[in-house]
Amino acid sequence: MNSYFDDKYLDVEQALFPSRENAPKNDTKTNYYAVRDIQSVPDYLHAITDILSNRYIIGLDDHEITNFENAFTLPDGLKFKDMLNRGIFFRGESALYKYQMPGLFRNLGYVEHENDLIDEIEITSAEKLENRSLFDKLTIMQHYGSPTRILDITSNALIALYFAVSSDFNNDGYIYLLSAIQTEHDIKIKTPNDLEVIVKSVIGKLTFSQKELLSRCFDQYRDSDCDIREKISRIHVNDKKRDKIKNAVDKLYLLVEKEMKVTNVTIPINYMFGVNFVKPYRIDPRVEHQSSAFLIFGLEKLDVAQEITEERIQKDDELQDLNNLYKRAVEEEDYAIGGTAFKSSSQIKERKKEIFENSYISQIQEYVNHQVYRLSILYSPTFGDRRSGQARLRIKSKYKRQILDELALEGINGSMIYPDITHKIENIRNENSYIEYDDGN
Repeated sequence: MNSYFDDKYLDVEQALFPSRENAPKNDTKTNYYAVRDIQSVPDYLHAITDILSNRYIIGLDDHEITNFENAFTLPDGLKFKDMLNRGIFFRGESALYKYQMPGLFRNLGYVEHENDLIDEIEITSAEKLENRSLFDKLTIMQHYGSPTRILDITSNALIALYFAVSSDFNNDGYIYLLSAIQTEHDIKIKTPNDLEVIVKSVIGKLTFSQKELLSRCFDQYRDSDCDIREKISRIHVNDKKRDKIKNAVDKLYLLVEKEMKVTNVTIPINYMFGVNFVKPYRIDPRVEHQSSAFLIFGLEKLDVAQEITEERIQKDDELQDLNNLYKRAVEEEDYAIGGTAFKSSSQIKERKKEIFENSYISQIQEYVNHQVYRLSILYSPTFGDRRSGQARLRIKSKYKRQILDELALEGINGSMIYPDITHKIENIRNENSYIEYDDGN
């Protein structure tokens, strides 16, 4: 299946160590550098500094440096402190996965029944979630394994490193560096009480058909700050469809007003779309211990996914063969139960369902993944070299256990990451494997 986005990461698996740094520009003395695999915590932090300060090398022959860009300087007058103020976030994964996306978008059934998932957790965990905002509920759901439209990230580079090296010891780990500084729009860090975050949160309470309808009607205006209700009157659709749009919009406004405990809110169209960085409140020990932050996603290009899926159904060779088989059977009046017409009709339905499920969800996944990709930090390790792009750090599998031991010395281990009693006991047993525990028998 072809991708509609050319998202290719630059894997950084080594750190650069010059013999001299911060040399004056008129200093013509030869400088040399060493290249070292990221095999320790200091190497990892050094590599992050390389990326964030946009260090690069001019002149690579025989490892001789003709110029080494000073650390903590960035192009176009942007200072390192400015970058930090706008937010640098990390996401660690223990292996290479095709997509960076929230759990909700891993399965079409989750997308179709998102509102049911939220309703069920609100009913079954009413006491724990009482007086919580919807975003707080999503945070708790996320930390306990329920699929949501938010993606875990962290403001602590070492926490991300832990997630990258603490499992899958036969696979390389990856750390993604995320920031809003290189996007077309200035994506500011939000709080759970921000209107834009509330809007994206309550979208999950809409039915699948309502989300699809809003996506189809308003995606072309996704950059507009016009009020949603005001725009409805200008959309050229028949009265029946306008009523459906109005019902979906009314429900959205009702949910937002309920969250905010106000009436007569104004919701810009662009608040339904795109992605936001969110710093959550410390509602759960995991949030604090993991220095948690999140990306929350709005409407997921459901209109485009539908169009592309319909196009693929029309062009599918297997489906065309089944349609031709069905037509011949009808012409021959082969209507018997178990006959060709009966079988091919059933096969056509199954094939359409298969195409829909595979194509539809893959389009959503590609779109969501692209939103994460465009937030990843750009890096070019050598000046003028084509080897540049959105950077991610790669930790080779052979260094994982060593780095995990180093993190433990820093107090970053399973007990710290997962502070609940079950995980604490499990971690204590793992860290003290030399102790023989009585199994009670």
